[in-house]
Amino acid sequence: MTTAFSGRITATPAALLGIILASYFMVLLDNSVIFTGLPSIRSGLELSPAALSWVQDAYALVFGGLLLMAAHAGAPGRAWRSGR
Repeated sequence: MTTAFSGRITATPAALLGIILASYFMVLLDNSVIFTGLPSIRSGLELSPAALSWVQDAYALVFGGLLLMAAHAGAPGRAWRSGR
């Protein structure tokens, strides 16, 4: 929603809650994909349970990094103006 005076975009608490809940659901959905695929990965690559946890951790790290890059790309003007 744009205000008439400043041109700034303001968000209501309900909209912010909706965005947070939707993004959390996407993270849960993505984690369920890796949990579903772990038995196939284990049998296909003949990994031990300890090595399988490394696969899961590597996937989570890559996903988190891509999520941060996407968040930065989604707000390029704000990120550069604030100096962060």
